[in-house]
Amino acid sequence: MKTFLGIGAGPIQTGIFVSGASAAGFDRIVLADVDKDMVSAIGKSGSITVNTAGKDGIKTDTYTNVEIYNPAVESDLKKLIDIASEADVLATALPSTDFYRHLGWVSEAFTLDPERRRYFYAAENSTTAAEELEKAVGDYPATYYLDTVIGKMSKIFTTDESELPPLALGLNRGHLVEEFNTIYTGCAPGIEDMGIAGLYPKSNLGAFEEAKLYGHNATHFLLGTLAAKKGCRYMSEAAIYPDLMRSVLVALRDECGEALCRKFAGIDEFFTQENFTAYAVELIERMVSPVLEDSVDRIIRNPERKFGWNDRIIGAIRLCLSQDVFPAELTAGVELPDGMEDNWRQEPGFDQWEAVAVMTALKVGSRFNYAKSDCDHFRNHLGSPEQLLQTRMLTMAEGDGRGNRVIEVNNGSGLCFTVVPDRGMDIVEASYRGLPLTFCAPAGHVNPGRTNYLGTDFLRNWAGGLMTTCGMRHVGPPEDDPDSPLDSHRGLHGRISGQSAEYVGISRKWCGNRYEVELTGTMREAMMFGENLRLERKISTALGDNTIYIEDKVCNVGCYKEYIQMLYHCNFGYPAIAPGSKLVSVDHEVTPRDDEAATGMHRWAAIDEARSGIREQCFFHHIPATLGSWAEMSFVNQTAGLRVTVAYDTTTLPTLLQWKLEETGRYVLGLEPTNATLLGRIKDVADGVAPELPPGESITFRIKLSFSDI
Repeated sequence: MKTFLGIGAGPIQTGIFVSGASAAGFDRIVLADVDKDMVSAIGKSGSITVNTAGKDGIKTDTYTNVEIYNPAVESDLKKLIDIASEADVLATALPSTDFYRHLGWVSEAFTLDPERRRYFYAAENSTTAAEELEKAVGDYPATYYLDTVIGKMSKIFTTDESELPPLALGLNRGHLVEEFNTIYTGCAPGIEDMGIAGLYPKSNLGAFEEAKLYGHNATHFLLGTLAAKKGCRYMSEAAIYPDLMRSVLVALRDECGEALCRKFAGIDEFFTQENFTAYAVELIERMVSPVLEDSVDRIIRNPERKFGWNDRIIGAIRLCLSQDVFPAELTAGVELPDGMEDNWRQEPGFDQWEAVAVMTALKVGSRFNYAKSDCDHFRNHLGSPEQLLQTRMLTMAEGDGRGNRVIEVNNGSGLCFTVVPDRGMDIVEASYRGLPLTFCAPAGHVNPGRTNYLGTDFLRNWAGGLMTTCGMRHVGPPEDDPDSPLDSHRGLHGRISGQSAEYVGISRKWCGNRYEVELTGTMREAMMFGENLRLERKISTALGDNTIYIEDKVCNVGCYKEYIQMLYHCNFGYPAIAPGSKLVSVDHEVTPRDDEAATGMHRWAAIDEARSGIREQCFFHHIPATLGSWAEMSFVNQTAGLRVTVAYDTTTLPTLLQWKLEETGRYVLGLEPTNATLLGRIKDVADGVAPELPPGESITFRIKLSFSDI
């Protein structure tokens, strides 16, 4: 007969240990709790009900034959002592390890049968919980105290706020847990024979404890803090703020994750860039699950504890600094409560020089911290939001670009870029915190009145820049099409980047606590007896959001079907890319474009020194979507402390083309989301690759360009 005893009857206990013991076939499941109403309700029903939130909704499970007793009641305490002495597996799930001081009755129970083999799990959120539990209860020859790493999120709800069933009939509270159920624990002899379902022993549990506290917990608290500044009540509301989601993803994946993978390299396959990235993306989706209905107040409570020297945020910053990873996003989200530095001095492991490094990092990270503030803060301190985020339209006065309209954007937190409405609303110059980002081609700005579209003349008119639009009917090398007499000679990369926008607009507005700027314009690609296409473009960013969002709606306003080819030619140059820079992404299929690229397949992710006579290499990347329908690739320049990410919606842009040229004077990296093969319009149409766009229909393309410190 197998007996389980759970001490504390919160959602972690019921959603992990009770459910796991039931699934593992334990004959007797007993709970101990001092909540009189809970003990009464569960005692009468003999069962508990737990609600589990998954991606597709909430399911309800009821576990029968559950006993519960109150250790504060003398008659119940005697029963609990007998049960504890016979229990095979026990678990504490208490508010903190401070409550261990009330477990003298467990020690008394163990002395009744000191030689009995027992496994005792400590589920409190502490890396030393098992050690503290053993000190409180005692050392017994065959009793194994086991730490746990619990990444399962949960909540307690009242029947007034939810129609979900309560924990027991007649109780006014219920438990809601997420379906994630991979719980790592410490190892002990024979534990596989007595294990609880969903618990996975790890010999190197300490590494996973750090990953939980300094990865999961740190960024969960960070997201809650930032969401509170936006006025969010529930964590799910944070998902509507792309700047928050990007900030927390960078903090988890590129700061905490990078530091953890460096520290624990080789310990477990979890601590690899590929696996940690997949974990980070899934975890952030779970953090903002609308089904769980997690409150922001719950996440950010007890800030004095959570800003402790060894706790989540400061501990994560210390971890990053110890591994030479600058925690830019972590520090940008920190506002220390008064007196925290004095509190740190009282904590184990405090070091004065390490504290100086932490405070220095916090000061650097807070350089743009005003960007995290809320709308009321700005109203109180600014004459106009333009004081922080500037946007203006100008006209070029000289050179081949004379007459071009340009729109300059400075989003107030380090990102500056220039949009040229008269060249397809492309993005030309760009910088991040003073560092130039883009490759600038020799031709510079060219007015559309001085351009043509034949052969390779695109190269005489091309400014390079952060993003050039290619298409809308043809992407790739020049092409002759004898079956299309009105369009028989198609030039390199089509016509759209030489078109001038009309209906150009600049919108500046508050969206909740997010101050946004949006640029809009419409381009035509049309001719008599030919195509009649419109490209409606929106380019946006926001104060404190170092991301550029581009959304294109291609409309067929003609009377005949069209085939659409698009490529977003994003070009990065020195010093943003430099020798030693590298490309990073999740594991995916990479295909060389030609024999020249095949010779460089082994170094597609590396950026080397510029050399004379180097030929360009192009690689097709088929990257799986990791955030909804979005895929992404980044490049990292450790020397410059820069990470740049190109993300794209795979619904309409299934492929990323990498253009790599390390030639002297032509040192450039292109990351180019596309729906084309670059084998020409004729072949893509024949092969069914180019999407067909019927009259009156439209197709939407989306990309994001993000910039962050490392």
